[in-house]
Amino acid sequence: YMIEDMTNQLNALKKEKADFEKEKKDWDTQRQNWDAQRQNWDTQRQNWDAQRQDLESKNQDLESQNKSLLEEVARLKKLYESNNAQQ
Repeated sequence: YMIEDMTNQLNALKKEKADFEKEKKDWDTQRQNWDAQRQNWDTQRQNWDAQRQDLESKNQDLESQNKSLLEEVARLKKLYESNNAQQ
């Protein structure tokens, strides 16, 4: 009877170990999925950062062009006014 009891305990421990290993494997799989998702988010964030930098650069170029155009308009206005004053 004692051997049968020990065999049952051993079988119960083996089942518990198998259940634990399955649960650990499930947790590892879930962690890997989360890591992959985090990497995707990091990649997406990097892409957005690159797009933001590109837009900021384009904005600076447009602001520079706008400033040049405003200076040219002011120069042409002075020239026009100067020509009208001479006539």
